[in-house]
Amino acid sequence: MKIRHLPLPCNKREPPEKRSYSEIKPQDTNNKAMKINIGIFVFLFGIFSFAHGADKIELSGFYEYRTDLESLDYLGDLICFFPNSETSHRIAQNEKTNRLTWFCFVSNKEARKILLVPEKTIGKCGYTAKADIIISGYKDLGGYQPDKAKLEEVLSLGVRKEIPCK
Repeated sequence: MKIRHLPLPCNKREPPEKRSYSEIKPQDTNNKAMKINIGIFVFLFGIFSFAHGADKIELSGFYEYRTDLESLDYLGDLICFFPNSETSHRIAQNEKTNRLTWFCFVSNKEARKILLVPEKTIGKCGYTAKADIIISGYKDLGGYQPDKAKLEEVLSLGVRKEIPCK
């Protein structure tokens, strides 16, 4: 198979090698090469962004750790976060849903430690507090189970309150 190289159109006064990048016009470039270069750029940018925490999201709202039997049966032993209306738009959810934005932390033990949440106590139905946090790895699981995210950092933490039993 013989590859045929076509000369690129260029300015007749001087060869393209001697022109600055600002003088090269779109018609001077090979369209296929341009697409490949753009594809490589997008790929490398995606890797760079992922490696440097581009998926981290800063949120304000409150956490809940519910220990009543009904909540433990539905959620399990998880700490969940409810972003306020000013920051909840930062989370990309499935567009086909209009459900409330909230999620539970994937590493409950780590989240409990970072948020200073005490262990379950008999006669108490949980704890809640306002918080400003940074999360990563948010996963929209479609509504049949809580969405998940990893708690990266707590920027501020309000006073912890007990959740009264019903």
